[in-house]
Parts: sequence; structure tokens; C-alpha cells
Amino acid sequence: MRYPLTNRFRGALLGVLIGENLALSDTTQKTGWNIWWYEIIVSSIQSLIELGKFDVEHWSDRVAKKWHSCEPGNSILNAAIIATLPVTFFFHENKLNLRDRLLEALSIWENYPGVKDAALAVNYAVAQSFNEKLSWETLVPQIVDFIGGTSTELPQKLLQIDNSIVDIALLQNLEAESDEELKSITAVRLGFYYFINSPEDFRLSILRASRNPYCGVEVISGILSGSYNGTLGIPVNWQIGQSNLNIPSSRLTSCFQMLELADALIAVWSGVYELGLHSSTLEKKLAIAAPSVIQCS
Repeated sequence: MRYPLTNRFRGALLGVLIGENLALSDTTQKTGWNIWWYEIIVSSIQSLIELGKFDVEHWSDRVAKKWHSCEPGNSILNAAIIATLPVTFFFHENKLNLRDRLLEALSIWENYPGVKDAALAVNYAVAQSFNEKLSWETLVPQIVDFIGGTSTELPQKLLQIDNSIVDIALLQNLEAESDEELKSITAVRLGFYYFINSPEDFRLSILRASRNPYCGVEVISGILSGSYNGTLGIPVNWQIGQSNLNIPSSRLTSCFQMLELADALIAVWSGVYELGLHSSTLEKKLAIAAPSVIQCS
């Protein structure tokens, strides 16, 4: 593999946090966003760890409680994408199984078809990075196929992405859009644009996306670029800055501890089980699995 899978998963998580923190200049907004983001991603990961599998009722109950307790101003699209990212890691090897599990998870946002399709698009691209099968020539058509039949315009809009020229008219009309479906479609188009335009340069992709006035673009570009480039492709000073970021209202108190929890998920997926989780520390009791039990479905 070009990069270890652990680096790619960690890179995706760091990409979200870095992108959003760069995008938000107001301290109050930034703190509020970090808290709800942590709570949602932690709930998603913990459900998978505790059961050693994806149980839609258990997972949805955990995640929905955190999402419904979020501040009204937080993005529905961001919530759906970050919540389903751990599910994608757990099932990234099998396209059909991944799609079925994502559709189950996204039932929380069934009233937002644009959000559902956008989350499917982002998660498919992330899975291709995890599998090291991301091809620029076929990525968008594969995403359209993965989304399947839909009433939204996202598949057609993705096929119109031009990786050399940004649609200026699109940018000028962003603030006029109020419909959640239209906002989700726009955010995905731009998020993919900034990633595809400079795929090997995490820093450039995120800086350009973070200067975009549209909510969600930096989250999408952060996940896509982070999962593709891994932690080795993220500037060290940015990683250190996020690791020192304290979130006092969250169950976990730092980005570093959240990444430890992500490592625990990797251990469960690979057949090394995490049995104990506590509020401030991760007490690991590891058991090596029998041969051939690593998840592949």
C-alpha cells in the first residue's frame, strides 16, 4: 500500500477538523462546532467498537441523539458525512455491502435526499482512497453508479465538474440558495472540485476550500484529501495544532484522544478487539483474532 490504512483513516478525521477550523474565524463558532463534531464522530465510532459490528438501531440511536442536540445553525450535511465516515471505514472493502450499510445509516436524514446523495458520493470516494483504487478518469461515473436512482440533480451536477475552471456563476449565487438539497449539491460539487484540482496537495486543497463562503465545502475537501494523502500528506504543524486543541465539553478532551479512539476502531475491524472504554482514557485489552477473521464484507 502507498500509505497504511491507519494513516488514511486518521488523515480523513484530521482533514475534517483542520478544514473547518481554518474556515471559521470566530472563536465562539469554532468551539461550538468542534464540540458537536466530536460528539457525533465519537458516538459513531463507539457504537461500532462496543458491538464489534454495525447494528443500525444501536448506531442510529447513538448518533441521532447527538445530532438532535446540536445547535440549529450546524450543517445537516456535515453531520451526515462525519457520522457515516466510520461506517465507511468498517465496510470500505465491499462496494455493495458499503452502500447497503450507508443507506441504513442515512435513514436518519431520510427527509433530506440531497444530503443522503451527497454523503454517498463523499463516502464512496473515501472508500476508493482506503482501497487505493481511486482513479480520476472513472471516479465521477463510479460515484453516479454508487448513488443509484435518485430524484436529486447531484449525479448530473457531478458529471459537469470542470477541474480547470471554477463555475463563477455558481459561487456568486451561493448565498441565494436556501433549500437544503441545493446547498448539499453545491457543497459537494465545490468540495470535489478543490480536491480533484490539487489531489496531491492537502494544504492547497484545504486552504482554497476554507476560503469558500459556502458551508460544508471545507469538510468535504478535508475528508477527501485527508483520506487520499493520509497523515503523511498533512503538514506536521497543522497536525500538532489540532492535537493540542482542547474541547472541554466533550467526552474526549483532545484531538489526540479522538484519534486513539479511531485506532481502536481499526483494531476491531482488523480482528484485534477493544474491550474497555472510559470517559478520560482508553484502556485497551487486546485479543488477537483467529486467522481469516479480518472484516471483508
